Amino acid sequence: MRIVICAAFYPPYRGGYAESVRLLAEGLVARGNTVTVIACDASGFPHKEIVRGVSIARVSAWNPHWLQESFPVPNPFLFWRELYYARHTGVDIISTHTRFFLSTGIGFLFAKVYKILFGKSNYN
Repeated sequence: MRIVICAAFYPPYRGGYAESVRLLAEGLVARGNTVTVIACDASGFPHKEIVRGVSIARVSAWNPHWLQESFPVPNPFLFWRELYYARHTGVDIISTHTRFFLSTGIGFLFAKVYKILFGKSNYN
């Protein structure tokens, strides 16, 4: 299966959320799936890379200090564009994580518009 994970954070960003998304992505790759993670980048990490079989696309984002840098706001156009590119490679599932992030809303809307199976995980 080809799976796209829409995430607010992904390593090398540090934290439990980013680590849980990484473990999920790598676990899915280990089971023979093709996984792309589209994540926010407010820290200057590489915009495109493949790490442990996971294709990662990071989209520029604003991560306000007054929110303790824990709520990235991606450029919606760029996030949508990455999803659109991924769609052309053939996507079976779009997975989003934690309903509070804009990346979740964009992934959900994209899945509805293009009639792609949608899955969500909440770490609450």
